[in-house]
Amino acid sequence: IVGGQQSQAFAYPFMVFVTDQRQQCGGTIVGRNLVVTAAHCIGSRNPSEYRVVGHRHNLQTDAGSERAVTFQVKQVVVHPSYNTQNFDNDIALLVLNNDNPSAIQGADMDRMIQIDTQGPKEGGTTKVIGWGRTQGGGQTSPVLKETELRVLSGDQCSRMFGAFNPSYKICAGAIRQGDSACQGDSGGPLVSGNTLVGVVSHGAPNCNGPASVYTRVANYANWINQYR
Repeated sequence: IVGGQQSQAFAYPFMVFVTDQRQQCGGTIVGRNLVVTAAHCIGSRNPSEYRVVGHRHNLQTDAGSERAVTFQVKQVVVHPSYNTQNFDNDIALLVLNNDNPSAIQGADMDRMIQIDTQGPKEGGTTKVIGWGRTQGGGQTSPVLKETELRVLSGDQCSRMFGAFNPSYKICAGAIRQGDSACQGDSGGPLVSGNTLVGVVSHGAPNCNGPASVYTRVANYANWINQYR
């Protein structure tokens, strides 16, 4: 996250760190054993290459001291219509091996995060969360960060991003100038209250554009629920 601020430790029990040893991404626990992330975070379809870590705040501290929980991945599901050229349908699911709610402190999943079915309101405030780079080309953040973004209209997004399909995508811009998602935040959540409305997809390469693009979760609610 460029700009923004540090998150309160463990304020987002649904937030997970996803890595396949080649890249880092974020993800969102949306069921006892299901994580939503971005399709472009999936390099290999081999589940054993992925590590999903929950209950984590500062990645530089010992995982044990944070009582972090590491999940093994049982199945990797990339959306069948994912388009690597324009990032349409940039969404994937990681089915976890261990049906283990301890990572989320036994929280009631349905209370913790809802899957959006409506799409966020244009002009509404959302929040993006991640351990990604703190500036274009810079280092990733050891601590979880967040910033608030405003949901822009499909027209505004089309002007910025060309072929922008508002059925599949949301674009959201900084409320505080310069704030943005960045590399390493990919796959993480865009939330409105306790609802997952978007998945970090893409934006300006140096993370200094007026807005970034998120996969529109409401469009995929039925697909996600097949695996929950």
